[in-house]
Amino acid sequence: MKKLLATVLALALCLSLPAGCSQPAQQTSQPSQSPRTSQAAAEEPYYVAIVAPFTGDNAMYGEFIYHGVMTKVNQVNEAGGINGRKIVVDQYDDKGDSTESATIAQKICDENKYLFVFSSFASGASISSGEVYRKNNMLHFVPTASHANCSVAGGTSWAMSLQADIEYYLLGKALVEDLSGKKIALIHLNADNGFIIRDAVVKGVEEAGGEVVISESYINGQVRDFTSILTKVKAADPDVVCMCVQYADTSAMLIQRAQIGFDDSVIWCVNNDNFVDTFLTSAGEAAEGVYCESIWSCFSSDEDIVKFRARYNDMWDGEEPSPYSVQPYEAMCMMVDALEQGIDTTQGLQDYMTELGYWDGETMAGEFGENQRLVRDRVYMHIVKDGVFEAVE
Repeated sequence: MKKLLATVLALALCLSLPAGCSQPAQQTSQPSQSPRTSQAAAEEPYYVAIVAPFTGDNAMYGEFIYHGVMTKVNQVNEAGGINGRKIVVDQYDDKGDSTESATIAQKICDENKYLFVFSSFASGASISSGEVYRKNNMLHFVPTASHANCSVAGGTSWAMSLQADIEYYLLGKALVEDLSGKKIALIHLNADNGFIIRDAVVKGVEEAGGEVVISESYINGQVRDFTSILTKVKAADPDVVCMCVQYADTSAMLIQRAQIGFDDSVIWCVNNDNFVDTFLTSAGEAAEGVYCESIWSCFSSDEDIVKFRARYNDMWDGEEPSPYSVQPYEAMCMMVDALEQGIDTTQGLQDYMTELGYWDGETMAGEFGENQRLVRDRVYMHIVKDGVFEAVE
């Protein structure tokens, strides 16, 4: 977007809590302490690894991460590379499993050829693999996960997504200020991250002058019939129902709400995890009129975002860019910027990130906070009209 934004909201930084394939070659017993240094031959490519769920329930998000990285890599390689050197990206499938992600992380470090790595989609896998990367001094981008422990001050992990407590505090405020909600019903997962989300939404709602009249949770994967939860929600008489879970469950809730008989005046809102075309397909007509929060919007009129969206659409057969693709895209842009300056060692790139501070990127801008996470100061609202998302100005 190349327009310098004002310094990121101090409040957002203060909200941080304390402390979503190629086969590697033969491993060595101990990781080398030397390279991931400047490759010897000028014609040798720069190697990058992506670890994400490319199979299983979350494979869609792994593809988003891959598409985001490759949008920049393809642009660079098609222009001849960086000083004649191409970028080669290897994919590793962790299936979204934390143990598998950590095992792959060690293989990647032992391979001793990668300059940096993207890993993984969800917080659990990102945290477990991040510990391995830290011990091996490997530069690690967390492209989408939002848990506070995914990146810490002085570590080797850099997180691109808004931290959960910051994002959902901003969402809580938006439910009141943008959607005119006074009485909010909240549905979230019965899990650590779900409770972080609940507390942050409540804080944002209350600070904006609203009230959370009911908060219902459930264990992921154990509920398909949500009518009992929805009956309790209806009894609380909310004017806004906010569902902070993934698209399969929100779709089921929206379809099942017809059985409960909610008043037509009730506003329904889903979180950033649903800002994907799969939600629209899964929910069908039940998604019509539903609001969707996102930490980024491809529908911006900003000239750079318009150009990026067109390039992304063209490269990936009409697929719309999402936060899950844009965040790794911007991380790859940071690395290209460093490589073009001649910084081509893992330690040099880590120093580059440490000194970077504010990033004014093509599609997003923000400042890295003390826990090495890119902080922004707002969320975006969209509404589903005629089966597609539209920006709410």
